[in-house]
Amino acid sequence: MTRKIKQIALVVKDVQKAMDQFVNVLGIGPWDVRHFTPAKVRDFKIDG
Repeated sequence: MTRKIKQIALVVKDVQKAMDQFVNVLGIGPWDVRHFTPAKVRDFKIDG
């Protein structure tokens, strides 16, 4: 069974600079940045 990638996470020092480089150098975008607190992600589930 092959699973599809649903998301990836990147940890960078400067998120705006990293997004700009991904768009300008690699043509990857647009980006959706979300900020979560531990309370919001407590019940997050992927595939069930």
